[in-house]
Amino acid sequence: MDDLGLRLWGAAEIGFTGRLTNGESPLPLRDYDAPRPDSLRLNQVQLTLDRPYDSTKSFDFGGRFDLLYGGDARFTHAAGLADHIGGMGNDDFQWADVLQAYGQLWFKTGSESGLELTFGKFLTLVGSESAEATNNLLYSHSDIYTFLEPTTHTGGVAKYIFSSQVYAYFGIVEGWDVVEDNNTAESYLAGVSWSSKAQVSGHAQTQASLNIITGPERTDDNSDCRTLTDVVINQSWTDKLTESLNFDWLAEENVPGIAHKRADAYGAAHYLTYICNDYISGTWRLEEMRDDGGWRTGVNGDLYESTIGASLTPAPNHAQLKNLVLRPEFRCDWSDNPDAFGHGHESQLTLAMDLIYKF
Repeated sequence: MDDLGLRLWGAAEIGFTGRLTNGESPLPLRDYDAPRPDSLRLNQVQLTLDRPYDSTKSFDFGGRFDLLYGGDARFTHAAGLADHIGGMGNDDFQWADVLQAYGQLWFKTGSESGLELTFGKFLTLVGSESAEATNNLLYSHSDIYTFLEPTTHTGGVAKYIFSSQVYAYFGIVEGWDVVEDNNTAESYLAGVSWSSKAQVSGHAQTQASLNIITGPERTDDNSDCRTLTDVVINQSWTDKLTESLNFDWLAEENVPGIAHKRADAYGAAHYLTYICNDYISGTWRLEEMRDDGGWRTGVNGDLYESTIGASLTPAPNHAQLKNLVLRPEFRCDWSDNPDAFGHGHESQLTLAMDLIYKF
């Protein structure tokens, strides 16, 4: 595998979400951690085989294949790809999904510039959060990730890297979370990213990106576009303190059940992370989301969420146990809609923790 440039690695996550208020099951307005609250569950086991291309070469190729098993695969599954292995039993964790399967070509054009071509099934390029547990700061997901963003796309993307600070991309895909499209119209991706020259701990001190996805997404509808505008800003204030802001605005034409011609939903999530030492770091997420007409959530009104969580590495210097991470969190959700969380509840409190082991 070394001779071929291949790597094999993965991660496993189990979690527990406990209700402190209400008695709804699954938890209203949640996804990955919502099924079977007050029960230990297998969230995901991810196995990855990849070959990163070498950007120092004038031409190279690479690719990646991710297999996901567990309860999370129920929410990452894209219609049209191995649908028959989606749910393999009565338990909600017995799901499997091919999360990513793509190839890449690299063409170097200058000392810092080059063209990257990606084709296949890949994670969305928008947002601050990911379907991969190891790429998130907290166990639970934000509302804007859950309701305003896709998980994966299938198609092709061309990204041109102008320098170590700037790149732009354009892509044509089947749509949101589909391998076999539910209509005959394509969707389009476009974006640009800028990073500052100043660095903190080897990373850009400031990074900002603008991403747009547009195209028809409803079944047998080739004309009514759904458009997502996504902005992400990351700021490293010190070696220990980082701040992020993610803004999403989603609009779709002629949504059934909406009185006016266009439905809109928008929101922002703010993250503040402080690294205390090698053993512990803390993250606070605060967000607000507005769903006009309830077309994304079923709740017409404003949704708010505040989560305080920690990332604990009990043995950062141990050869094997350094890959073990525990993430406890306390989360409060509330709304100006008195029935947002079912049966006259306008708020919801949960206490949760997951355990991740990377191998």
